[in-house]
Amino acid sequence: MLAFSENYGCNINEFLKNISLGTEIDTFQPELEKVVLMTLHAAKGLEFQCVFIVGCEDGLLPYSLFASQKTSIEEERRLLYVGMTRAKKYLYLTHAKKRFIMGKEYKQVRSPFLNRIEKELIEFSKSEYKKKKEKDDLQIRLFE
Repeated sequence: MLAFSENYGCNINEFLKNISLGTEIDTFQPELEKVVLMTLHAAKGLEFQCVFIVGCEDGLLPYSLFASQKTSIEEERRLLYVGMTRAKKYLYLTHAKKRFIMGKEYKQVRSPFLNRIEKELIEFSKSEYKKKKEKDDLQIRLFE
C-alpha cells in the first residue's frame, strides 16, 4: 500500500478517494508474476496464464445457498464463462464434496454448469484428503 500511495504525493484527498471507490483491479500489475485472488466479476477484461476457479459446486455456482440471496442462472453461467475465458494456457475448475460455510457443513455436488463442458476438453483429477499420521519417524521433531 505504501508504494501505491507514493503515486499521489501530498494529495491525500485523491488517495483516499481512490482507495475508497477503487477496486483491487485498479492496483493490478500484470507484469508481476504473483498469485492474484479476485472475484469472477473483477476478472472481466483481464487474462492470465493460469486460472483456478474454485467452488464449482451446485449452490455456489450457480449461487443458491440462501433463499434471500438468489441470483439469475443465466448471469451465473455467463460469469463462469467469463472466468474460464480469462485463462490463456491453463484452466483448473475445482469442487469439493463437502464444505463448511458460516459454521454449517454442506454436502456438495458438482455444479451443473460443468456438465455442459465438452468431454474431450476435460482432464479429470481426483484428490483425497488424508489424515496425517500421529507420529512420522522421518520428520525431524523441533520441540521435543
